[in-house]
Amino acid sequence: MATDTLIQEAGALGQELLPVLGGFIIEKLDPNCDTVAAKAALVGLAGNIASLVTALETKTTTTETAAAA
Repeated sequence: MATDTLIQEAGALGQELLPVLGGFIIEKLDPNCDTVAAKAALVGLAGNIASLVTALETKTTTTETAAAA
């Protein structure tokens, strides 16, 4: 398996697990908090991180392509 593919798979898994693990931790720290909203915020955060990674990979690929030309 290529490193890029492995990183993408790990990122996708992390994006799915972050809300679950984060919700569990938040619930343990404060069982009276709004865990639904906290999990929703973590989903948004995970999505933003994934978008950032995509943007950085795109910039890196574009830069490498331009350098090779």
